[in-house]
Amino acid sequence: MITYNSKYNGLIDEVNRQGHSLMSINGNWVSSNDEAVQAIIDSFDEVESLKVKARARIVIQSQAFMQQIESQYPSFERATWSTQKSEVEAWGADSSSLTPLIDNIAIAREMDRVVLLNRTLMKVSSYNIQAAYLSGKRQKLEDIIDESSDLDFISSINFEA
Repeated sequence: MITYNSKYNGLIDEVNRQGHSLMSINGNWVSSNDEAVQAIIDSFDEVESLKVKARARIVIQSQAFMQQIESQYPSFERATWSTQKSEVEAWGADSSSLTPLIDNIAIAREMDRVVLLNRTLMKVSSYNIQAAYLSGKRQKLEDIIDESSDLDFISSINFEA
């Protein structure tokens, strides 16, 4: 007979991961192999399991906030961001640096190259500040998760920008 009581489902995931099954039928736990499953139950660290899920959850949630920012731009444009960033940073350090990508964007926009370089520099800075802020908030939550042993708290923690 299986002895198990928890409102969290991490153990069932672990039992399944190890090739067994565990389910409640009319209030009784039934498994594919009582001895093996009970051994999994007895050695299972529910706190660590919940911490792993909480860390994964806040990564997904923080990424969703950044995707809201990035979704304002088409993917082909986002693909040029690293080049734009490199060009504008090189130009910021040495105004004689070549900036062929940004120059072409300026031509297509019928905009002065220096005006566009300055705008790009501001956008790169703004993006980096937003990314740093979200990274710091996510990392703080990870620290809080690592320090906690409260199962209800760990299972309910969420990322909010």
